[in-house]
Amino acid sequence: MALRTFFTQRGIPALQKRFFLQEYAHTMKNGQLEDASRLSNRLARAESSEKLQERYSRYQRFEKPTKKRQRLKSELKYKHEKEKVRKIKEWIEDNRAAKK
Repeated sequence: MALRTFFTQRGIPALQKRFFLQEYAHTMKNGQLEDASRLSNRLARAESSEKLQERYSRYQRFEKPTKKRQRLKSELKYKHEKEKVRKIKEWIEDNRAAKK
């Protein structure tokens, strides 16, 4: 049981500990923010490799209420993190358009 709690954090598997907050826009050496298209490409790569795992078909029939709450909480947190990155991407695009 100790190993199980060590590798999980609030119902989120250990492989999904990297969140989208780590995928924010990077600052280049000259002080400018990176291109928004590169940010969206990196976001897509992170989402495809770290998205919440689909449930196996054998477990789709019944889900305990406690496990369902844990799953929904982790999905909601994931969704909010993705929304923050999307807003940053829009902000970068708006700043670049305003400078032109």
